[in-house]
Amino acid sequence: MGKSIRRYSQWSRYAFVIGIAGLSAHCGGRVEYDRGTDRGVGNAGGSSGVDAVAGIGAGAWANAGTGAWANAGTGAWANAGAGAWTSAGAGAWANAGTGAQANAGAPSSFGGGGAAGSDPLGGLAGEAGSAGEPGVRECAPGMTTCYGAAPCSVNLKAGKRANSTVNHCGACGLTCGLTNANSARCNDGICQPICSPGFANCGQYPSNGCETDLNTLSNCGACGRSCSPNGAAVFKCEQQACMPVCAPRYADCKRDKGKGVDDGCETYLDSLTQCGSSCANAVACSPTQVCNSGVCGTARGLAALSMPFSDVEQVQRYTENFSKLDLTNLKITARLYAPGASGGSVTLYAGGAVGSSQPTTVSLRALSKGWTDVEITVGERTTYFDTRAITYISLDVRSGTDKATVKPAVIYVDGFRSSNGLLNETFDRDVGSIVKSGLVTVSGASHAWADSVP
Repeated sequence: MGKSIRRYSQWSRYAFVIGIAGLSAHCGGRVEYDRGTDRGVGNAGGSSGVDAVAGIGAGAWANAGTGAWANAGTGAWANAGAGAWTSAGAGAWANAGTGAQANAGAPSSFGGGGAAGSDPLGGLAGEAGSAGEPGVRECAPGMTTCYGAAPCSVNLKAGKRANSTVNHCGACGLTCGLTNANSARCNDGICQPICSPGFANCGQYPSNGCETDLNTLSNCGACGRSCSPNGAAVFKCEQQACMPVCAPRYADCKRDKGKGVDDGCETYLDSLTQCGSSCANAVACSPTQVCNSGVCGTARGLAALSMPFSDVEQVQRYTENFSKLDLTNLKITARLYAPGASGGSVTLYAGGAVGSSQPTTVSLRALSKGWTDVEITVGERTTYFDTRAITYISLDVRSGTDKATVKPAVIYVDGFRSSNGLLNETFDRDVGSIVKSGLVTVSGASHAWADSVP
């Protein structure tokens, strides 16, 4: 019979009375028979069903389901939970979608989906609504949420105080270390430990606190501050200051105060400008005198280097050879005098099997004014210069580029010494280990021992 009714409904918009009280709709749908109005009242419902025939008697089909149509879908939109973004129960005709999450929008909660709706005329049920997305809680500017801390309670620039230290400094989970430190603070996302006396945070690693002992030779009184080996037989750091034991004829006249660059035992008491037995009585010698054992006097025992220059840009090389020495960060001093010279220069440098030092050049005119201490700085060890294996000092004597000043020259050498005393060549009896180069040479050049300057 359902087929004949459905077919008849398609042919005509009018209903025939078939003598049956009314057919109940499926799933909660119902038909009320009202003899006075012939009006069917549809009940908004769930799944598909038929609310088909309103009752016996002619008439009321046109008004059948008035209530169902009038209220269809009301709940789907009106009662949708706040925050649910989907059309729950799309296509439903009667109160579809009721029951969406009422508290949608709270952190980590989802809006619930609506149930499928129904078509009171037997249509297909609408699809159930999908759940709403979880709400996201946004922190105030500068604040964030770290594991173990309350939501939005951490400022990474200041961290989170935890007794004597600070957690989450600069990044979640980063705790400031307290090694050799009393406490720590977080300043602009950087750990700043309050170090115990004699220690410092030289590495700037947030987790290791104050890892550096400030009583070491490489970190004496401050990070990276090293003690100079200059003139020292033994150099050490005590009470955050460099306290060297000076080599013979050296003195520490400028005591280290733990600040600035340390100069070691900076005073050579046999120097031409500070000749004496102590810092208190050192004096300068006259230009033609040298200092030996703290006393100014005539130079004795010399190496005389003779260059018969006759043209511009001539070069003669001499080399002092010795056993391998570690002269890292030290200085070598050559004491020279070139009486009567008017032009040209001499360049000095130290070297070994691997590389050589930076050269030092001085004019022969300057050397003609009196005895002069010329310093060679050995410096740091590098890939290209092994300062632990110094075996020679070379002197390249040049005639110069001015033809008017070219003439034969003689350079007297009183000695070579290193600032730690390991090298101390004085030529007291002979020319020692000085040799004349056969490759870089001037015809007629020679070298010999001399008792004194003529």
